[in-house]
Amino acid sequence: MKKSLEHLNDLQKAELDILKVFISICQKYQLKYYLCGGSLLGAVRHKGFIPWDDDIDVAMPRPDFIKFKKIATNELPDYIYLSTYDTTGHVWLVPMLINKNTKFILNNAEEQKEVGAWMDILIIDGAPENQLSRYLFGIRYLCARMLYQLANFSKVVNLNKKRPFYEKLIIKFAQITRIEHILNSKKIAHWYDKVVQSYDYTDCNYVATFSGAAKMHEIIPKTYYGEGKQYTYEDIMVIGCSDYDNYLKHFYNEYMRFPPENERNRHNVTSKKFEPNI
Repeated sequence: MKKSLEHLNDLQKAELDILKVFISICQKYQLKYYLCGGSLLGAVRHKGFIPWDDDIDVAMPRPDFIKFKKIATNELPDYIYLSTYDTTGHVWLVPMLINKNTKFILNNAEEQKEVGAWMDILIIDGAPENQLSRYLFGIRYLCARMLYQLANFSKVVNLNKKRPFYEKLIIKFAQITRIEHILNSKKIAHWYDKVVQSYDYTDCNYVATFSGAAKMHEIIPKTYYGEGKQYTYEDIMVIGCSDYDNYLKHFYNEYMRFPPENERNRHNVTSKKFEPNI
């Protein structure tokens, strides 16, 4: 347990540094962002990291992310880079800021995946409001998402996660057929990206971070994000959702209650290399 905590502390330290760099760029260019997901829960419940959490999640409206992507290369320090689905070696739908001076091993998928300390940037897109539109959109979105997961199955699909029966069947299908070897990951990613941009962020009353774990349940009223408010996160102040209570209830129900210990390790991370930043 001590060794695992050392790995986690190394990872959290590097991730907090990434967050500070990201915030400084957002402030310089007046880009909107929100601490979200488990990181917002950590800010509300722990004033920082959830003790067992192994990543930082921020969300950016699509227009702000597009601006950030354009300036990232020139504004990020040499040891941090922006990695997206069109970056060589990137196998996730979520864009990430990655510290290349660090090396951690993710152990939950079939294949171990080596990655630098990371911070997730979940893009906020517009979402359909009425039920019929959501149903029709959901068919395209879930198909595109599932195919992308299958195309990168051995590297990204968490085999330690509790899943419903139909997802277990899909995983077994992928393991037997090795379908990832015949699917074109890049083409599917482009299709997925087009699907999630079907509804313009600025025109919608409902929005979603569709690359998040909750899939269609990611859809929430835009007012939950609002203009944002400040929260303490470790030794800094960050911007998070304005209506944190409804946001956290939507995703976590009784969010102040701690989960069972056997549900507290998300990525099963071990450290391979950790260097101080210069």
